[in-house]
Amino acid sequence: MNTSVTPYLNSLWATLIVEESVRLGNCNVCISPGSRITPLAAAAALHPKIESTVHYDERGTAFFALGQAKGSGKASILLSTSGSAVANFMPAVVEAAMDRVPLIILTADRPPELRDTGANQTIDQVKFFSNYAVWQFDLPCPTLDIPPDTLLSIIDHAVFKSENIRKGVVHLNCLFREPFLPDNQDLTENKKSFSFDQFLHKSNSMLNKELENTSFSEINSPIGKDLLLRYTASINSWIKTAAPKTDYRRAAGYSPKSTTQSESILASISKSKKGLIILGNISSKIKSDILMEFLKKLNWPVFADINSGIRPGFDSDIVIHYYDQLLYDSCQLDSFSPDSIIQIGHQIVSKRLLNFLRNCHPEEYVLLTDSNDRIDPNHRITHQIVTDISGYLDLISAEIKRSPKSPVLKSMSKKSVLIDQFLIDEFDLNKPLTEPGIARHLSECIPADTGMFIGSSMPIRYMDMFAARDGNTPVITSNRGASGIDGAIATAAGFAKNINKPMTVLIGDLTLLHDMNSLPLIKSQLHPFVIIVLNNDGGGIFSLLPISRHFKNKNLEQHFSSTHGLKFDKTASMFGFNYSSPPSLKSFISEYSLAIENTTPTIIEISSNRSKNAECLENIKIQILKIT
Repeated sequence: MNTSVTPYLNSLWATLIVEESVRLGNCNVCISPGSRITPLAAAAALHPKIESTVHYDERGTAFFALGQAKGSGKASILLSTSGSAVANFMPAVVEAAMDRVPLIILTADRPPELRDTGANQTIDQVKFFSNYAVWQFDLPCPTLDIPPDTLLSIIDHAVFKSENIRKGVVHLNCLFREPFLPDNQDLTENKKSFSFDQFLHKSNSMLNKELENTSFSEINSPIGKDLLLRYTASINSWIKTAAPKTDYRRAAGYSPKSTTQSESILASISKSKKGLIILGNISSKIKSDILMEFLKKLNWPVFADINSGIRPGFDSDIVIHYYDQLLYDSCQLDSFSPDSIIQIGHQIVSKRLLNFLRNCHPEEYVLLTDSNDRIDPNHRITHQIVTDISGYLDLISAEIKRSPKSPVLKSMSKKSVLIDQFLIDEFDLNKPLTEPGIARHLSECIPADTGMFIGSSMPIRYMDMFAARDGNTPVITSNRGASGIDGAIATAAGFAKNINKPMTVLIGDLTLLHDMNSLPLIKSQLHPFVIIVLNNDGGGIFSLLPISRHFKNKNLEQHFSSTHGLKFDKTASMFGFNYSSPPSLKSFISEYSLAIENTTPTIIEISSNRSKNAECLENIKIQILKIT
């Protein structure tokens, strides 16, 4: 191909990719700048419907895209140049894959003639993300030999694969030859005036002028006048519409009346004497009113995970808010061996609940999910139903007669109230500040209808265990796919941008240290953004594990505690954030109440002691065992 055509085809292909993505509803593009991604970055910059986020750190950019997709439910598009930049996407890709979050990754790559030659910034990017991607495709260099409708079809398929039943990561590895863009392309035009039809005709006119003085200017030549218009003739009808080339449609969920599996479940529900509902990590698409109607009809005890969407808040006596504490002593629940379990949603935070389920042998264990992944670590599932959960619950609720409250539910509910009363006294504002106390009071004072990101390790466990039953109900998210501590700030920033609400982040010190590069992503937020960092100088979870018995050996402790001796006041100053370090629970509530109303981002640092936090948890356990 004549090299003068290459930049025009690069620009055309990139613009087709971006335009088709927009038509499919995917308008969030996250970019880590680099030379070889130029065609795609320029196409995104010029499109009026694209909302671009540019960040210098590829790892943070990827987690930001992950957070956006969590907030919107639509795949975010992630752009990177070639080389190690691609490798920096891997942690977020793993999290997205494990948590079934849609992401579309477009990585720029060298053309075939530069592969395996020692060319600069070139690594093997083909199927780079291995089994963590639901689909991967090596997109060749733009060429006249591949018609544009083929390219559009690939993009349609990529989006469908990413957002279908098994949501996840799609990777398109995009090869580009230099020069990346035409020298005479106008990149200063106003985004509002952009249209694909105008872009195509302008590009065609510019190419005509460039080819006039070459040997390829004859009209009958393969490369000649109106080349781009002739090349795109097959998609003329697509150009005239605003619809995608291929419209993939997922079939509606099935009716429980039409399946023997559902009939079996209804029969199981009707004969169950000791049923249990478990709510795991539930998609925000599930309608809470439909879910609660189903739960109230069954009148079974409900163990609701902190990521379920109905905690904190939803002060219903069927929701056993403190099931984790009830499981302190397994002997207390020997009499409760559920004959039927229905689990809605995915991962569960509570290890005690997972251990309890391992020892259960119900006749029926039903998992309702919108994913076809296996979610069965204890190998107890008897029915896994992959469906639209809200629609399924709505249909099946019509077949269920409202049941009376069982003695087990009444007993659990009474004990849960006793635990709540004890925790109110345990975390009295006049008592010393502890990490569990921070989680408890945060669940009470966080405003309703705001966003909340909870970090892995101890923060999410504190919130799962101690969130108040009568607290407000924020929109909660967390990275519980792979449960890593990296990328938390970036994920929270992306999530906040798409839900468009004030944001509160509860994380540990190591989590913040892992992702300080992402703090600039918060500066563009339109709403208050508060980071509460629990600084116990190295993370506290190992103080609760069996290895802690040997921490008298200081050398051994150092290999687990990751002590650093750092504070975050200078970090806040460096990035232009407000900062406070409240010494008490009362001052924490006061500082947080001010911060969540302030559009300048705030870091609230809670200085604590790992050993005292462990002692607090152990004392709570001892006291709860006495009252239950």
